[in-house]
Amino acid sequence: MKISSLVTELGETSTHQDFKRENPKSYFGAGFFIFDLAEKTEKLQLDYFLIEEEEIVSFEFLESDEVSSWQMKKHDEKIAIMKEQVIEVKIDIDDLEEAVHGAFREKNILMKPNKLIAILKENIWNVTVMDAMLGIARVKIDCQSGEVLECGKESLMDFARVKGGDLGKKYDAVKKNI
Repeated sequence: MKISSLVTELGETSTHQDFKRENPKSYFGAGFFIFDLAEKTEKLQLDYFLIEEEEIVSFEFLESDEVSSWQMKKHDEKIAIMKEQVIEVKIDIDDLEEAVHGAFREKNILMKPNKLIAILKENIWNVTVMDAMLGIARVKIDCQSGEVLECGKESLMDFARVKGGDLGKKYDAVKKNI
């Protein structure tokens, strides 16, 4: 699967053509993808930035046994200006799993991914990887050069603490008393 193919496929739909007629200055700003490697399912979403409104319109790919389609959803929250995302990339959707494994090998991270959550924005893949043992790793990859910018493993408890939840605070208290 290629970013350029998804953008082209979306561009051929009447929903997107109507959207572009109404919003000619809009552009592809980000992609959001969830790949469940164990279940072999995926969620695909392409986000377009509306310059004048400073808002996002998302197009989610919906697939069933009978039909495949793109569903459009406008988000009313104002956001900072989003740069246009390139669609011709060196590290594409098809390359993500292998790129993550390569980054893991380089950093000696032993983890068998069962879910990838990937965001492509400003030419950077920001990938969160989860395994069956609640392990979490984060990998940032430049989509044009293929360079791994960051790679590190975390635990679910670290993730909960970063998010500021009570679970993280309780974990810190227990850890302190050990």
